[in-house]
Amino acid sequence: MAYCVHCGVKLGESENQCPLCHTPALDPHAPPDPAAPRAYPVRTPEQELKRSKKLLLFLCILLFLVPSALCLIIDWLTGGGLSWSIYPCGALVMFFICTIVPIYLPRHKGYAFLAISFITLSAYLLMVEWISQSGRWFFPIVFPSLLLAFIIIALMTLFYRLGRLNKLTVLAAFFAAVGMECMAVELFCRLAASLPLTFQWAIFVAAPCIFLSLSLFYINSNRAIREELVRRLHY
Repeated sequence: MAYCVHCGVKLGESENQCPLCHTPALDPHAPPDPAAPRAYPVRTPEQELKRSKKLLLFLCILLFLVPSALCLIIDWLTGGGLSWSIYPCGALVMFFICTIVPIYLPRHKGYAFLAISFITLSAYLLMVEWISQSGRWFFPIVFPSLLLAFIIIALMTLFYRLGRLNKLTVLAAFFAAVGMECMAVELFCRLAASLPLTFQWAIFVAAPCIFLSLSLFYINSNRAIREELVRRLHY
């Protein structure tokens, strides 16, 4: 029985490469035997699930209409009008748009999903501010916070697709982005309230996030530690 020279996974007699990391099997004394029974199950084409966009659209419409109708009916019967039901129905509309529209866009689904999510979430929160009449908080606080978050996510997606970030540095960038976002949200809140631009609660969130981010970047830059982590976690 051979073992993978990269990750140490036990290989079957029929394996010509590692099923986990796809490293070629190197054992001159025991070459792969294609006729030997496979050590791992192989999914046949008949077992593959065929996705239907029409079926998915029908299911999403059904999942959207049923709870929306229930909320509207209960709100109307108990209160004699529409009040709280607008919020769950708006959230369901937002979920429906973010789920269905990117499916019908064959290219750049990631960026399309980000853009559609930003627009629908912004529209929903703006509706909440308008209906609740709870003061002006959307444009001074929520909108710039959402815009910054989606810009950061879009840049991380772009760098990952260009090969500038790997899985480990994506995680490091995520922690750094969380810290930056928390500090930005506190600044936006203080600007809206005309308070001094200082950090109070955000620093307690940003400090551990930045520490984790720097630690992960260091691990990624150290080849010995990175290879040991890859070998142990198989990521």
